[in-house]
Amino acid sequence: KIGTATANDYNEIEILGTDGNYYIHITSWNKDDDIVEAEIINKITLPSNSTGNDGNRAGTPDFDSVTWSTINNDDDDGVASDVEILKLEYGTDSTYIFFKITTEANVNMIDTTIGVIIDDISLNSGTYEAACSSYRVASGGGDSGWTYQWDASFGGFWEGQTSGTDYYDHIEVNDGHSGIKLACQKTDLGFTVDTANDIIRAVSTDLDRRAFSFTWNNENIPTSDIDDITDATSLGIPEFSTLLMPVASVLLIVGNRVRRKTNDQH
Repeated sequence: KIGTATANDYNEIEILGTDGNYYIHITSWNKDDDIVEAEIINKITLPSNSTGNDGNRAGTPDFDSVTWSTINNDDDDGVASDVEILKLEYGTDSTYIFFKITTEANVNMIDTTIGVIIDDISLNSGTYEAACSSYRVASGGGDSGWTYQWDASFGGFWEGQTSGTDYYDHIEVNDGHSGIKLACQKTDLGFTVDTANDIIRAVSTDLDRRAFSFTWNNENIPTSDIDDITDATSLGIPEFSTLLMPVASVLLIVGNRVRRKTNDQH
């Protein structure tokens, strides 16, 4: 018999162990208990090509090669600085769509979830079909980048498409900037993202480290215990700053023509 690290939250108990056999006996505070059946549970190591809700493992995302495009600059809303979203960016490669969420100060992942929700407007505009988010596996550590799909049955809930330690490398936390970067495997989103028209929002909370699985699980647009949520923005809409210069140039040309015409008349 050896000690095993565990953590509990809501209706879930997590057990951290190595390969081997496990027998589970749980006793509650009022002495009620539950014991597994006679057979011993074997810890299963899934093959790399496994399918199902764990998805198809696509390999290690390359965050360093991403070219970032700005989706939204968000105002300072006066919330806790580590979950105050200031900027949302994205990039893509053949396998992943990446998101970079900049916060006012370094994010503390102990009690925090930060992620994005994506509306496939060709399917049902106004309903967000996919989410990509941080997920802390246990209170003591283990940050992952998880992908969810919205299941409209039973009133609607977020169903996780990825899980486990294989997805520790799908997130970078406070690496080169304050905030996080997420790698969302395209095949786990359930649709092909339209980078010109689909709508996206970033959202944060510092009251749940796994909000899409718990606090927000039945909320298509998170509303419970949110700290910050950005405006709904099309991926293809350029930033105002990128539009300002062409508009200013046109105004300058028009102004020069008016001035020239006026001078010619005197």
